[in-house]
Amino acid sequence: MGGLRLLAIGGSRTRYGHSRVLGQCLMLQTNDLESIAVDSHLNDFVMVVRPSGPPVQVVPVNSSGLVPHPIAISDPNIIQYVSLAVDDEDNLLIAGYDTRGAVIIDTLGTGRSITSPALLRSLTGSKTGLLPATGGFARNDMTIALDPVTNELFVYNATTDLTHIQVSVFAAKASGDVAPVRTISGPATGITGPGFEAGTNKIAISADGRLFVSEPNGRILVFAPGATGNVAPSQVIEDSTPVPAAQGGIAVRSCHCHCQHDDREKADDGL
Repeated sequence: MGGLRLLAIGGSRTRYGHSRVLGQCLMLQTNDLESIAVDSHLNDFVMVVRPSGPPVQVVPVNSSGLVPHPIAISDPNIIQYVSLAVDDEDNLLIAGYDTRGAVIIDTLGTGRSITSPALLRSLTGSKTGLLPATGGFARNDMTIALDPVTNELFVYNATTDLTHIQVSVFAAKASGDVAPVRTISGPATGITGPGFEAGTNKIAISADGRLFVSEPNGRILVFAPGATGNVAPSQVIEDSTPVPAAQGGIAVRSCHCHCQHDDREKADDGL
């Protein structure tokens, strides 16, 4: 039986500089990692797909050493958990599928209570256009990410057979059966299926509103803020030398403190 080792890395707010390990903990029975999210207090939310354990476990800030009984969070609306995110109020978003295979993205009030968060809102229904898990339930075919400035919700979503792939963008704090404000999809986008390994984020959003999409062969597709429809990426980042065909995850470091909607170009972003 394996375990998950979490390292807390600290450093300055400058773009470059030295970092050091602030703390670490070993969580037993959590090697089936699917997703992780961190709030502004540096509490770690870890999604685990081991059937015998709680689906989301929380490692509080400053935890160190062995944590045999981490805080457990579950969502009765979801039977298959896929992806996590944390909003600007430190509330936890959980994306997954219900008993019918329909997508549900619930927001739990962890900003007020980590131990017993209330359900704040639920995004689900036919108007959302989110793709169901057809042909059986799949893993890693959905990634959620939040714009660190506008708090818009981006959802990478694919059917199990990969016949439909899209990135849907919803208004901040969208709830109920509502349509996305825009959807990026089509052959011109170059967006393909999810990563081969569970726990890899397909998308990330920078503080200037750009969408980054991880692709095989070390390629990263970058879409301009507000991109919609069957549109080509504004930039493609790739290594000049051949790399393995496997696809990894992606994350963007964004300085979203004190960033304004009309001054996004000053945000400090790093890939």
